[in-house]
Amino acid sequence: MSMKKMLNWFVTVEPEAGAKVPKQAADKNPEVAAEAALARAEEGPVGREVEPRRVRDLDVDFKAGRLDENQTADLGSMFDGAMETGTLPSPDEIYTSHALPTSTDEGFHVFHVERLLDSKYLQGLGRQVKKASILVALEANQVSIEGVIQDAISRDNALDQTEELLRAELDVAEHDIKTRNTEIEEEIALFLEEKRKEMSDNRALLQQKQNDFDQWLVVKRQEEMRLYNTVSILVEEHANPITTD
Repeated sequence: MSMKKMLNWFVTVEPEAGAKVPKQAADKNPEVAAEAALARAEEGPVGREVEPRRVRDLDVDFKAGRLDENQTADLGSMFDGAMETGTLPSPDEIYTSHALPTSTDEGFHVFHVERLLDSKYLQGLGRQVKKASILVALEANQVSIEGVIQDAISRDNALDQTEELLRAELDVAEHDIKTRNTEIEEEIALFLEEKRKEMSDNRALLQQKQNDFDQWLVVKRQEEMRLYNTVSILVEEHANPITTD
């Protein structure tokens, strides 16, 4: 169960103002009985209208869990290089860095409520019965709803602040990598330009060698004709051993 989904147990609107549950129905249905108990608890003094529980009415600090500038610097050094090495912090590591209990630590924090909701004893029960059971557990441990929600808000802020730090590190890495890739592209372009010029020079050199060779062949054939003509006086016709190809 996600943290934000779990908080819906405490901040959603409950029975509408003035809603009454018949006593007979409440006696026969445990879930209805829980709804009736909750409705009576929220009505307060006789004649007072029931006001829905709203997030803005909760006595909590919505900025809790965020570290100040100096603490953020320490947090940044703690997770420095996480994006580079791929060793991103786990939620419990983030909670520890923000001086919050981990999900497995003792104490009546939001994850304790999560474990209660996942208990086999509450499986299959309705929302109101589950909420009533949690409220009883909170009261027995002298923990307020606001205390649990405050714990969840602090954790959410810790996660968000760590995300900001990691995202900033990712932005730096993205800038550095894109800058380096641009440099590599320029190096590749320069390399290709140099190699194309080298290939062009090689082709020109080959052409020059071909021209030199062709000119030499002309000289060779002229020399062979000199030899052929001289030897032809000394041998029979068609028996000249000198080639002129």
